[in-house]
Amino acid sequence: MRSFTLGTSVKMIAVAGALLAVPLAGASAAQFNDHTGRMATPTPTSFQGPRADSILNQVRGIDQGIADA
Repeated sequence: MRSFTLGTSVKMIAVAGALLAVPLAGASAAQFNDHTGRMATPTPTSFQGPRADSILNQVRGIDQGIADA
């Protein structure tokens, strides 16, 4: 079994490592917004408006129904 020699195994590991490292490095670099090394802070999500209020009222009604039972 000549295909499993030490030289071939080391080359295969190097190629596999390079193929895995490139996308992971790109994903890691995308988390930073500037060159200071600080991570980007996500924008907070606010739940406002009539649709959000109606959904929250429905959830409160379900919670009250469960408490009453």
